[in-house]
Amino acid sequence: MSKAMRFPRATRRRRPVDRAGLSRASVLAAALLSGGAHAAEVTADTSTCAAIADLARPDFLVEKAEIVPAGPAPSAGGEGEPLPEHCLVQGMLNPRLGADGRSFGIGFDLRMPTVWNGRFAFHGGGGLDGVLNPALGDIFGSVRPSALARGFAVVSSDGGHRSPTFLDPTFALDQQARLDYAFNAMDRVTLKAKALVERYYDSAPEHSYLLGCSNGGRQGMLASQRFPHHFDGIVAGDPAFKLSRIAMDQAWNIQVAARIAPQDEAAQFPPRVAVAALGCRAPTSLVVARVAGAEATLSGDVRAARRTAGGRQLRRAQVYHSSPGSPVSSATISRVR
Repeated sequence: MSKAMRFPRATRRRRPVDRAGLSRASVLAAALLSGGAHAAEVTADTSTCAAIADLARPDFLVEKAEIVPAGPAPSAGGEGEPLPEHCLVQGMLNPRLGADGRSFGIGFDLRMPTVWNGRFAFHGGGGLDGVLNPALGDIFGSVRPSALARGFAVVSSDGGHRSPTFLDPTFALDQQARLDYAFNAMDRVTLKAKALVERYYDSAPEHSYLLGCSNGGRQGMLASQRFPHHFDGIVAGDPAFKLSRIAMDQAWNIQVAARIAPQDEAAQFPPRVAVAALGCRAPTSLVVARVAGAEATLSGDVRAARRTAGGRQLRRAQVYHSSPGSPVSSATISRVR
């Protein structure tokens, strides 16, 4: 190849950490959920909600089909946002026994408001899935009002397996479960949910969207490539790619946390202790930080600690869920060093 035909050599540039990714995804989601011409509202015949259970068959289990009255959203941290009356359908697609005799299936949570705006949203998952979150369409609580509160029919999925937490990787011993987590669960749940929506309202969704961050962002990026006809719009915040590198990063984080977090008599980390990274909002209380090489006891959350430190770099922070002003032992401070 002649010199004139040679291409410049690609240079590798380190991308800065996008700490505002979730916020941008929230703004985009709010704009997407609010914008555009709306279809005429449809009022469902709520007496048909329970009849959805009659559609069950071996490859489609219906665990719940009931009307949920208007009220606060399900929330682990207290009372959630007000939600409209809606039909809740929880079920499972393709239940089966997999590796080591473990039960698998693609679980879903579908919520269809009595007064429907004619649109549909897929509520993206998080981490390694395995947990069936309420289908609200709120991107981890960052979008208010949520899609359901705005009149959308919304579905969520457990990714094809149930686990104690969304960080349990043991499902991956089963090959089909890995495929379900990768893309199949999103595809199957989306198609089934749309069919149930059409049956309930006697009308198909006019527009469909996917909202997600982290693993939900990965699902969004995958949907745009594998299933481009499933959704009219996708908000994919901080998509989690290069999972092998993420696993190494998490292992490093755990090792750092283990070195600085206090342990109880059984060498376990008490559940009341949280280690917060720079820029994360801590629920309150007391921060012991190493700031520019000097120890300091600061009250408030990590961001407030950074401001109190005069903008200097907050290298490590340890947050205790206790009352402000609680004493901090010299042993604790030595762990932060």
